[in-house]
Amino acid sequence: MLLIKYNIISRVTVLLFAFLICSQNVFSQDTSCSENFDQRLFRKLNGHRTSFLDLTIPLTEKPITFPSLLFPVTLFTSSKATDNYYDENSSALMTVSGITNLAVTFGMKMVFKRNRPVQSLDSIYFDKNFHLSNDRYSFPSGHASTSFNMATIIALRYNDNPALITGFYMQALMVSFGRIYTGAHYPMDVLTGALVGSGTAILTYSLRKEIIDIKANLFNEQESKEIGSDKVNQYILLGSLVALDFVYYF
Repeated sequence: MLLIKYNIISRVTVLLFAFLICSQNVFSQDTSCSENFDQRLFRKLNGHRTSFLDLTIPLTEKPITFPSLLFPVTLFTSSKATDNYYDENSSALMTVSGITNLAVTFGMKMVFKRNRPVQSLDSIYFDKNFHLSNDRYSFPSGHASTSFNMATIIALRYNDNPALITGFYMQALMVSFGRIYTGAHYPMDVLTGALVGSGTAILTYSLRKEIIDIKANLFNEQESKEIGSDKVNQYILLGSLVALDFVYYF
């Protein structure tokens, strides 16, 4: 079992490393050179303005760190009240997965230090409400990595709940496209963020037994590790995602 888990970890690491090596040409900051494919694709997507996207994209383009911390707390609280240990354990996995993802994402930002589109390109659309001082580096997208991290860990944990999976992945796709649409990120930033988020979720899930054992020992729940899988708590989680988007918007 440990050998299988280490194989999963090594494969995720190797695939991500290979992807980054193959994509190095997108980081050229020399504005005297012709624009690369990533920049040209960004212009195409960023310049395609529609009234429908102008209305819907702002619903999902608010700070993502707070929701990533709120959802595990929401799930833990609701499952604790109903003695649902399965969902309670899921909240622990979401927490570990989210923290790991944030560490990898911001570590990569500090390594690559890629400028955002507005710093390298002219004549583009850029959301004036976005403050570069909060997060000046573009690669990878923290919004994409966090939203795909949440969606993937939920998909792995609740593979019998298509409504929940669809809801979170739709939100992740809207968030990721919105980063290009608002001018905050290049397509490669978003794609890599999605891979990092999904990869850290898969890594966490491969270590779920060890993480759940630690949590069970911490809360003295050794005899009731995975009891319960009521979908009520899961829909509370999805409902909080939708509600938070609307609260941020208005």
